[in-house]
Amino acid sequence: MTELSLEVMEVSGSVRLVLRGDLDAASAPAANHALLELLESGSDRVILDLTDLDFMDSTGVKFLIDGRDAARRVGIELALAYGKGVVERVITVSGVASLFERQDDDATTGSA
Repeated sequence: MTELSLEVMEVSGSVRLVLRGDLDAASAPAANHALLELLESGSDRVILDLTDLDFMDSTGVKFLIDGRDAARRVGIELALAYGKGVVERVITVSGVASLFERQDDDATTGSA
């Protein structure tokens, strides 16, 4: 297992929360806390960057859905960035991909 690390970056008027390592039951509370703080910061748009995650299980899926609900309550757009691999498969198979705009560095796809 790889410990989760979190980094906040401001990019083109958006705030990007970069997650690296494993997003699972042990690390989801820290990710959730960081996201909720960003949602309170006043930004109009937050991007969850999952590109560098090594692992994400159903706890990560719940984190994404709960985050989307929290963002909607305060009127903030929440988008996802993720590459190919394990995380993309989890997001796609779970149906979560269709709930978010996709905002990768090289392409913008998806719906919300």
